[in-house]
Amino acid sequence: MSLITLAIWLVVIIALSAILDFVLKQLFHGYKYRFFVAPGVIIHELAHAFACLLVLAKVKEISFFDNKGGFVKHEKSKVPIIGPVVISLAPLVIGIALIYVLTRFVVIGSDVQLSFGLTPANINRIIQTISQLNLVSVRNVILFYLMISVSTTMTPSFQDFTNAFLGLLVTLGALLAANYFFVIKLPETHLIISFSLVTVVLIVGVIFSMILLAFKSLIFS
Repeated sequence: MSLITLAIWLVVIIALSAILDFVLKQLFHGYKYRFFVAPGVIIHELAHAFACLLVLAKVKEISFFDNKGGFVKHEKSKVPIIGPVVISLAPLVIGIALIYVLTRFVVIGSDVQLSFGLTPANINRIIQTISQLNLVSVRNVILFYLMISVSTTMTPSFQDFTNAFLGLLVTLGALLAANYFFVIKLPETHLIISFSLVTVVLIVGVIFSMILLAFKSLIFS
């Protein structure tokens, strides 16, 4: 997997997450929406706080249930350039990792492994896997809810991107320059598995939430 492919895939995941967030806000308004995504918000803010500890940025205040969402107030990182990037992208990285872990506990109708990659043959496996998901399992319902909550809230906010803009440019430039002179080998298998699972969760979440929104519109129109 090249750095360009990785960057494009991240953009797709962020876009899907933003779409899902928008649709869910149409389904659940005000405190109902904040309650629905509460697990994801908590994980999002804890990810920021944990990243602050890693890059030596003292945490001053954490809020999970502010009127406009959660936030983490912290001092400037003592790690230049990279520090703000780590803090800003922590929810996205931890969110993807957490969804990957949660999918390992999903109950499937038959013995289908979720270790697939993005090849034409394996796309069929993805579709096959989704069709065999046990949707009446209480454990699955809870896992799906947690995955939707995490995936909806894991996208860095506009403020996160603003804080890390310069660092992101420098980091991306350094990676591209290093990739030009040296071959950067990424852990392709694990990245493809994680990104595939996150993408599937987001796509299913968007489709399902849009169906619910359509029913809501018909019932209350």
